[in-house]
Amino acid sequence: LYDGVVIGEGAVIGSGVIINSSTPILEPSTGKEYRLEVPANSVVVRGSNKKIISGKEVLLDCAVIVKRRNGKTSAKIALEEALR
Repeated sequence: LYDGVVIGEGAVIGSGVIINSSTPILEPSTGKEYRLEVPANSVVVRGSNKKIISGKEVLLDCAVIVKRRNGKTSAKIALEEALR
């Protein structure tokens, strides 16, 4: 996570996720795209976004909101914290 990124309360960021000013944060369930802001209670993982550049298909890094935090997510996080 780089300077300027705002993480909403309760959000969970998966390992390997890079978010900076040029990283799109995609939410496929709604079609929304965020920049520099992870909505509250989002579960975010590393992903890729297919683009056509100069007639060639390329995959660009992005962050993907896979779901909203729920009781199962909170229980998993509590277990990880207890094991640390």
